[in-house]
Amino acid sequence: GGGHSGYTVCVQHLLNANDANQKVYVDTPRPETGSAGASGFFRQSWATQLIEMHRFAEKGDESRIHFAEKEGAIPSAKTLADLGISIFVGVGHETTGANSYTNVEINELLTWLDGDPENRHAVFDATSMLGAMPWSPETVRAVMAKCCLFMPFQKAIGGISGYFVASFTPSALSLIEKNQSNPSWAIPRQLKIAPPLDPKQPLSSKRSVDAGPFYDAEQDKMLGGVINTYSALAFAETTFGLLQAEKRVGSVVEMNKRSAANREVVNQWVAKNPLLGLVVEDVEKRGAAVTLLRVNDGDISSSDLHTRIVARSKQLLGYEGITHPNGEHEVGLDAARYVNAFPGTPGDYRAWIGGIREPDDVTALLENLQYAYLRAKIVVIEEELTKRGVVVDYLARSNASDAVREGTVKVLIADAIGLRFGKDGKLDHSELGAYIAEKGGAFHEGSASQA
Repeated sequence: GGGHSGYTVCVQHLLNANDANQKVYVDTPRPETGSAGASGFFRQSWATQLIEMHRFAEKGDESRIHFAEKEGAIPSAKTLADLGISIFVGVGHETTGANSYTNVEINELLTWLDGDPENRHAVFDATSMLGAMPWSPETVRAVMAKCCLFMPFQKAIGGISGYFVASFTPSALSLIEKNQSNPSWAIPRQLKIAPPLDPKQPLSSKRSVDAGPFYDAEQDKMLGGVINTYSALAFAETTFGLLQAEKRVGSVVEMNKRSAANREVVNQWVAKNPLLGLVVEDVEKRGAAVTLLRVNDGDISSSDLHTRIVARSKQLLGYEGITHPNGEHEVGLDAARYVNAFPGTPGDYRAWIGGIREPDDVTALLENLQYAYLRAKIVVIEEELTKRGVVVDYLARSNASDAVREGTVKVLIADAIGLRFGKDGKLDHSELGAYIAEKGGAFHEGSASQA
């Protein structure tokens, strides 16, 4: 995806195993250690990538990479300086783990950068930062000016997945230029931002960021053009969407403020509704773009029923709905189609709460999560009782005739694409029919209405 590509571009250009004095700090625990289990797949895969880059480089040294003791933590400026860190890699903000850097942490990082701006660099995963930076406006401006950022293109602007946007400070570009004179690893062409100045001499020509592809803000133009193309329609739609959001909500500064307000809405709601709890316990580090919730339902939360109930609740939150053992069907709410936690990350529901959202919408989402869980819990318990031979006494409903399905039917619809022609010149359905018969079904040729 675009996020992985953007991250790879940044670290492969900024890091250099041939520089024995270059030390790196990444704000996630070292992979395969005790505290790494709850860090999520993305963050741990990126930390692993740093290790592998050094492990397989001729002059690599894994001991130059320092890891955080806990997820998404930025050390003090003094700690970073005492460790001799020259590159800070921030992958622990928002998105996967729903935790945010505090105002104090960010300012400590900025203080560290200011101590040696030419030789110290910070690079952030900025995927979820737009309109969700709960810091002072001055701090936000400083982060944008002094830190390198990367993000998937389809989430930043709009377009085909797999592309990315990355921004670099002038001092970071100078470091990239220096690294290209003595590189420690090959960089794939589609990720290379320092191509040869003479395309006819691709091996011996000097590699430089001067060849692009970069947008120069001072000149307001692209240098070297864009390597790949993107969807102009998606770009236009997203741009208009951002302009409409700005008109409705206000500037990015206002969206950042509202993201902090939405985070407080979640805090207050959870305090009054103990069924759902927040995974991130530190109040100041809870995400302002994403919130991660876990169900606190006594013994059920530690039983085999838990996973089933959460899965069924997501069917009700989407458009699929849930069906009781007696055939009564509850139509999907279509209120939240994607509320899954990232693989490896603790929690049952993950939801976006950034400044683009109305506070009332955040409250409505939380109410729907709780409602869907409780309804799904009923269905799963009914299933367990039915499985044990217990007769469930259902209450009669006035609209039961509309809500009850006369049996549950699975329908496999197959089109003609991929079918072979028989000797008679007609489509041969024999293999498909045999498969359906094997599953206990009946094969019909023609429209569903004729079956």
